[in-house]
Amino acid sequence: MPIYHIVLFKLKEGAASEDKLKELATQAKGLIGTVPGLISLEANKPLASTAAAAQGYNAGLVAVLENEEALAGYTEKANNPTATKWREELVTESLVYDLVA
Repeated sequence: MPIYHIVLFKLKEGAASEDKLKELATQAKGLIGTVPGLISLEANKPLASTAAAAQGYNAGLVAVLENEEALAGYTEKANNPTATKWREELVTESLVYDLVA
């Protein structure tokens, strides 16, 4: 059964421009094909019409993985030094939620 790995981020004020967010989304999507079992990945800011309900989380990603083994591999690959530096520079808070479809 697929696993949906959902991560929400609260970005530091003024820390991430629109171009920077697009660059980071592109890098995240680049994991497709390099992480076994990663089916798809989307990253973006919240939909403008519902952003008020996001409780300050102003960016997020959803990765769809084949199973828990794939999630473990994805987590290891996503916690590389580049991603860790990005989180330290741009993120004040994050929320992770995994669910089975």
